Amino acid sequence: MKFNTRRLLFLLIIIAICLPLPILLKALVAVPTLEALLLDFNEFCYQEYETKKD
Repeated sequence: MKFNTRRLLFLLIIIAICLPLPILLKALVAVPTLEALLLDFNEFCYQEYETKKD
């Protein structure tokens, strides 16, 4: 995932939490977005910091 995409997803989470919506609608927007960011971070860590076996 590109840096700008991650930035937009993070801003979407912040905006969704700040909007005067019912909590269920906030969760419906923020949770999948946060999940996508966490999956991307996990994939990044897996690729960058693989344990090297000798």
